[in-house]
Amino acid sequence: MTLSDTTVECPTCRGHGELAGFACGPGAPGLTMIHCSICEGAGRVTRERATLLEEAARRRQDRVVRGVSLRDAAAALGITPQELSRLEHGLEPR
Repeated sequence: MTLSDTTVECPTCRGHGELAGFACGPGAPGLTMIHCSICEGAGRVTRERATLLEEAARRRQDRVVRGVSLRDAAAALGITPQELSRLEHGLEPR
């Protein structure tokens, strides 16, 4: 089995390993490329990670379509809005 059999293109950076970002502040370059924190710059993620990211995005979209705020949904779950946001982006809560 090869690496390409167990990994897929990163859905966040679409395989580029970087994303366009905007840095602000004194001496900041403005528009710049930033390292993709999802694939850590590799441009690929495991199939399991890609599935988790897709499910998290779908859950967030469902919440938004229902008109439920992040704050209200988090309160109903007994977690902070920050924790729910991380979960909806496929990240571990802190």
